[in-house]
This record gives sequence, structure tokens and C-alpha cells, in this order.
Amino acid sequence: MKPYQPSLIAPAGGVVILLLLSVVGGALVGAASSLLANLVYLIGVFPLLMGLLGGWLVATGVRAGKIRHPGVALGAAVLSGLVMYAALWAGSYLQSGGAQGDFVSYLVYVDQQGVWAVRLMSAGLLNLGPLFSGVYWALELGLIVWLVVIIGRAPAYAPFSEVCGRWFEKPALQGTLGSRRSKEVLGLIENGQFLKLGEELQTNPALPNLGVFLVICETAGSAGEAYLALRSQTRDTRGNPAMKDIAAGLITTAQAQDLLQGIKNRKALYGI
Repeated sequence: MKPYQPSLIAPAGGVVILLLLSVVGGALVGAASSLLANLVYLIGVFPLLMGLLGGWLVATGVRAGKIRHPGVALGAAVLSGLVMYAALWAGSYLQSGGAQGDFVSYLVYVDQQGVWAVRLMSAGLLNLGPLFSGVYWALELGLIVWLVVIIGRAPAYAPFSEVCGRWFEKPALQGTLGSRRSKEVLGLIENGQFLKLGEELQTNPALPNLGVFLVICETAGSAGEAYLALRSQTRDTRGNPAMKDIAAGLITTAQAQDLLQGIKNRKALYGI
């Protein structure tokens, strides 16, 4: 099995798609937020929602543009967050009608007025004052950019088939093994014994266990390839199912077919 690593490819057309969604989308989100903030504003909630929406836009651009370069995705995410925040302030300034003078004068005026933790129309609750307002705006910008980066660049690390020219679909669980058999299973994978691995798989869903996940990508005129993941399936402190990859990478379609044949052999042997 070949460990998967992003190919660091960012097609020119894909970069254009990514920038359109990141920059234009970010500007629209910032402008819309400035309009909404005039009606109602909740400290912390606005940057959280902006960051989540901005991250979704960048992530959509990464997948649509087939960006397999995390660095390019990171750059687009940072740019999107900055554009979004700039559009938020620009929209607020334009709505003020320039009553306080130029943009810098407007920023000084807003700083002197302070940030209201909760504001509904012209009524506010708990003003932070000039000093803490400046600190809050810095934290606000940091939260927006951080969320956009974390969410936006994640798809660039997702497994992509260079052979098929598309993202792998979500791997499907093929079977499970005992949670203590990780070394044995890793040995089978490293030695290419996928038929035997398939014959060892069970259908016991009880946690904890080792789950074997597989997705095959095939295309006309190519042998295709497959993505295999060995995941530890346990429960977290709250009792909810939790998964962690122990090993993941690319295998050939022939090896994938051996795994599936091994599963068939086991079902035939036990009549299931």
C-alpha cells in the first residue's frame, strides 16, 4: 500500500474557481454581514458564522477546482478571511454615509463608541469600551481567518485519484477485526496479502474494533486505483462512536479485488 500524499497540483482553471468563490464569496458574506449587523449584533456569534460560511465557500472551491495543493488552499483561505472582514467594515462605513469623515476617521469614531456585546437596532447592552473593543476586533478577525483556514483547506488533504482525475468517494466499511490485531493486519497489508485479509474480516459491529474501509476508482482506458483505510473504531468519553486512521493509502484495483474475493470466500465458507 502506498501512503497517500496530496500531489501538490493546482490546475489554473481550478485556481480561478477557488479565487472566485473565496474572494467574491467572501466579499459578499462580509457585505451582507454589515447590513445584518445594523439590525442585530451578538458579540462572538457574527465572526463564528462568518468564519463557518467562509470556510464552506473555500472548501467548495477546493473541491470544485480539484485543488490538491494545501498551500494554495491555505492562501485562498487567508485571503478570503481578510476580504470578508474588510468588506464588513467597508459596508459599515458606506452605510454611515461618511458622516465622520474619511474611513480612518470613521474607524477612530467607532473605536471611541465601543462595541456593544448585544445590539438590537439602536439599543445596546454591555459596551466593551475603546480598549477592549480594539482587542475584540483583533480576536474577531483572528477567529474568522482561523475558521476559514481550518475548514477551507481540509479538502485539499482528502484522497484524490490522479489516475481517474477525481476525488475518491467516501470509503465503505468492508468488515471488522479484533481491536488488538492491528500489527497482524498491517503485516498483511504490507505484504500484499489482501485475499487473506478479506477472508479474515468479520461483520461484528461491536466496539472497539478495527474497520477496513475501501473505495475503488475506475475509469475507461485505465486500470484505476483504490483507496484503503484501516481505522480504529472506539467510543469517546461520552460514549459516542469515534474513528482514527491507523493506516491509509492507495492500492491497485487488483489488490482491491483480492480483498473483495476474500470476503466472498468467507461468506461462502460460513454460508452468510
